[in-house]
Amino acid sequence: MKLVPQTAPYIRKSVSVKRMMLDVIIALLPVTLFAVIQNGWGAIYVLLISLVTMVSTELIAHGIMHWPEDMKLKEVFTKEGFSKLKSEYTINNITASVISALIYALILPAHCNWYVVFIGALFGMLFGKMVFGGLGSNIFNPAAVGRIFAGICFGSQISEAYEKSEYFNVLVQGTVNVSGTPLVNWNYSLKDIFLGQIPGCMGEVSALMILIGAIYLFVRRSGDIRSALSYFLS
Repeated sequence: MKLVPQTAPYIRKSVSVKRMMLDVIIALLPVTLFAVIQNGWGAIYVLLISLVTMVSTELIAHGIMHWPEDMKLKEVFTKEGFSKLKSEYTINNITASVISALIYALILPAHCNWYVVFIGALFGMLFGKMVFGGLGSNIFNPAAVGRIFAGICFGSQISEAYEKSEYFNVLVQGTVNVSGTPLVNWNYSLKDIFLGQIPGCMGEVSALMILIGAIYLFVRRSGDIRSALSYFLS
């Protein structure tokens, strides 16, 4: 038997990585649109800062990491130089960074200070992904790394962003957890919680929108319902 060394993914599907990436973006659209409708400009600018920061950070870091040895900096602005860099940068690099940016923004509250969003997104992309080699080589989720870093460094600012929610009408206990989420007494019905009429991170409050995205992934076979059920049953 001959062993052939290959890189991940080791379990392969008939669908392409490109299609699966696009499916994830589409699955995130319901909760993203809900966040925008619910929070207006407070959500839009958080999403935009996250998208611009993470996509541009991956682009720049990828260009530096895959810089041709014989190419000078001024050649970037020539057709030949641009083609050399472009050949190493695919649509999967763009869609992957877009997914990370959307998830990172959605696990933040609306109305976050711009520098909190920016620093967390920059740190997450650089130290959660690019330092490990970029697409397919990272061992951490860059969105989660950025959110944890932002929560540790800017817990009070994130807590203040929660308080700007129109649904923040409950008694605050005067403390926050490590992610910056206020510890509160909940006075909301199950219907409010299911529909998302509660304070919280933009993408976590509406169970309905999350389920719509999940069903789409299951139908498209980009997500495995067995994995979801194992977490749910646990």
